[in-house]
Amino acid sequence: MSNLLGGRHATVVVYDYCLAGCANYLLIASDQAYVLKGALVAWDYESTDPALPFCSRYASVRMPSGEFRLQRGSCQPMPEKEADWRRVVLAQNKFFKQRVIDPLFEAPPDNRYLRKVRKNLYFDSVLDHRIAWTLHPRYFARLFKTKVIYEAYPESQTDVDDLVSRLHLELKVIYDP
Repeated sequence: MSNLLGGRHATVVVYDYCLAGCANYLLIASDQAYVLKGALVAWDYESTDPALPFCSRYASVRMPSGEFRLQRGSCQPMPEKEADWRRVVLAQNKFFKQRVIDPLFEAPPDNRYLRKVRKNLYFDSVLDHRIAWTLHPRYFARLFKTKVIYEAYPESQTDVDDLVSRLHLELKVIYDP
């Protein structure tokens, strides 16, 4: 679906919410994305094992930059699923290589502030998988080739909490100021 959007140079429009996989793969699929006022875009940790996306163990992982970040841990595929797993990983790598600016990009996007907040809130290694975060638009230009335009980015954690409540979402979303 992402390749179809990109191939048609479609403008992606977020009306209500775009979470996790939508943010990682659809929001940045084409040349431009537009987030309407009152819509929520939030990322969360996907499994490092795409064949098993619902693993719930988290681990501190060293990034190529040398920094550490909390990342959902791999569950290692069964031997009979390894070939499928490798195909998915190759497809993901190709997808991001075409759509991100930084060659060291690791999904999902975050920053030092968000890592610090998550560490302070959730310091143990086994966490609830319904943790998500916004990413301030100032970071998009250095991360993605897609031009992401917000009609109105939330102004506070209270605004984000109100959006989550209005949308009846069962997750904690951390605001990136």
